[in-house]
Amino acid sequence: MDAPAPGGLGGTYAGNPLAVAAAHAVLDVIAEEQLCQRAEQLGSHLQEVLNQARATCPAIVDVRGRGVDGGGGV
Repeated sequence: MDAPAPGGLGGTYAGNPLAVAAAHAVLDVIAEEQLCQRAEQLGSHLQEVLNQARATCPAIVDVRGRGVDGGGGV
């Protein structure tokens, strides 16, 4: 199999019009619904709740994470 020429096909989805349209639609929804800001708010709330639980439950020794990807160690 020959390598593609520069600017040639680089992958199955390279330049696929449907995939590009779908990506644009997703990015529009993320911006319109302010999903990044919402994730920051939820992450702050999650950290607060986990730290409150840590204060009352000695089995929780660690609270960590970023945004809504948080957790704790027991």
